[in-house]
Amino acid sequence: MIRPLRRDHIPSVEALALECHPTRQMRPAIWWVAHPTAVHLFADSYVNAEITGYTSYTVYPSPTGRQVMYGMDLGVAADARGRGIGSALFLYRLLVASQLGVDLFIGATRPDNEPMVKMFRRYGFSPGSVIEHYYCEETPVRPGQLYFGDRETIMRALHV
Repeated sequence: MIRPLRRDHIPSVEALALECHPTRQMRPAIWWVAHPTAVHLFADSYVNAEITGYTSYTVYPSPTGRQVMYGMDLGVAADARGRGIGSALFLYRLLVASQLGVDLFIGATRPDNEPMVKMFRRYGFSPGSVIEHYYCEETPVRPGQLYFGDRETIMRALHV
């Protein structure tokens, strides 16, 4: 079940983000609710409210007038991996993108993050540049591989 973040979820999401990204500096709590970031959570049910995954994104107009979604983060608890939660969250972002008329999705991941690299490839996203100091909030600083998908890629991914 995917649902929007509430303020009372922040401690659980922060703990999950730290589990998923142990070399990253802790973000301030306000980051999780600051506009224009949207954060959605995955929990097995409303009864069992344990958060097992999260994703965040932002949508903005480009200087050319195109609507762009930047996929900011996606994490799944170690004991919940392999159940399709990451894919569900990834596709949820794309569903939101399609509903908002997004023309371009931009995502990034570390080149050694095989599950995320495979996900971008599975859904037809094109690799772009590797930016050497992309993840500057991590210790040590790490490179990031950009991935791009246009509106057609987004729609095709939703119909896989």
